[in-house]
Amino acid sequence: MSPSGCADLERIDVFVNNAGLLAGAHRPIVGATTVDGFDLTLQVNHLAGFLLIHLLLDRLRAGAEPDAPARLITTGSLAESWGWLDVDRPAAALGRYRSRWLAYGASKQANLLFTVEAARRFAADGIVPTCFFPGLVQSRFARSSVLFGVARLVPGLVRSPAAAADTLVWLATDPAALVPGGYFAFRTPFVASPRSTDPQRATRLWRASLAAVGLAEGG
Repeated sequence: MSPSGCADLERIDVFVNNAGLLAGAHRPIVGATTVDGFDLTLQVNHLAGFLLIHLLLDRLRAGAEPDAPARLITTGSLAESWGWLDVDRPAAALGRYRSRWLAYGASKQANLLFTVEAARRFAADGIVPTCFFPGLVQSRFARSSVLFGVARLVPGLVRSPAAAADTLVWLATDPAALVPGGYFAFRTPFVASPRSTDPQRATRLWRASLAAVGLAEGG
């Protein structure tokens, strides 16, 4: 979705921040950057959604009503638990992410920290941000990963797209899911690592992300 694709919408009731990637094994891992000079995984999985949400923020505000807040849902991952993220330079191309899995884990940590800070900043706008872990999904995601390939062979470990989307639909529709900053899996509160939920780290990441995408504080 792009801002131009929403040009005819006066309001957004539910925004799902789901775009993401696990960089392919064929890419150069250390130093893989976008044309903006940022780490590929961090730009796609965090900065792109961060910028888009800000560009559409007025429409989300318009979708919020006193008895029905607008909902902002981000797809997270258990990978946040092994993520190491420099919140002051979240996507700098410094070769710190020495494997695509470290980069992916860092990006998922950023998704959770974004949700924590968004819940604080958007509360007055009637917007409820949440995050969820869908589990391993039988899709084309991470097809180049041997680890994912092996997991798909284990009965019951990988979920169908419909089953994985169940929590997402619940977060988008059920009043019980209106928990600002909440993190869920299988319609149940899910525990994240402390560094992925630290309010101070969340604020620092937000400020650094604003600078990275060229937005001013309060913009």
